Amino acid sequence: LDDRVILTDGPAAGPIGVWSVPMTDLPSVPPTPTPIPTAQIPTQPPAQVTSTWTKVTLPEAFGQPLTIGGAGGGISALPGGGFIDFAGAAPDRTVVLTSPDGSAWTKIGEITGQDALGVSGPVAFNGRVYVALGGEGGGPGTPYGMQSNGAAWVSSDLAHWAKAPAQAGLSGAIFRGIAAGSADVVAIGDSEGGGPTVWTSGDGLHWQPFLAKSVFPVDLSEATGI
Repeated sequence: LDDRVILTDGPAAGPIGVWSVPMTDLPSVPPTPTPIPTAQIPTQPPAQVTSTWTKVTLPEAFGQPLTIGGAGGGISALPGGGFIDFAGAAPDRTVVLTSPDGSAWTKIGEITGQDALGVSGPVAFNGRVYVALGGEGGGPGTPYGMQSNGAAWVSSDLAHWAKAPAQAGLSGAIFRGIAAGSADVVAIGDSEGGGPTVWTSGDGLHWQPFLAKSVFPVDLSEATGI
């Protein structure tokens, strides 16, 4: 009650006594606040400019149109802006394409050699060199069960690329992502038969792996990006 205190008492069995005590000098009850109506949620968001996609016509190389994405990779965003892609043009030749906006693409270089089709990205930049990932041996089209090895390429200008030498640290490596700091380059992925793995390199050419089983349980995780 607003102005009384009710007391009750009684034995375990029998009548219950009730006392009513009036209270005086009570403060007035504050007024009930006026509810604020909830803003209406639209049934669908307004259309955005980014919802419109435009087909891009790619340049030609060696007399035939290029296929974006390469043999096994895709477009990578470049640090500082723009995009890069590696498009296979021949069994031993990959064309390097760059674009400032994703629409206008320019061929700026080539990668040649036995494993040229293996470069696929992604790409990172540590302030000195660009590093692109990929694979050698066991690449696209390799029969099931044959091991593929990780590979890396470095460039200072995006046009000329040098492949890292074959090394035990890249044996069975399947790269998923790459990142770079002011000193080292870090790649993440899986090792065939080993599970989630992290690789580090100071120059993009020489790599040291370590299994991260304590962080990525082999049966539960697949490292896909960093």
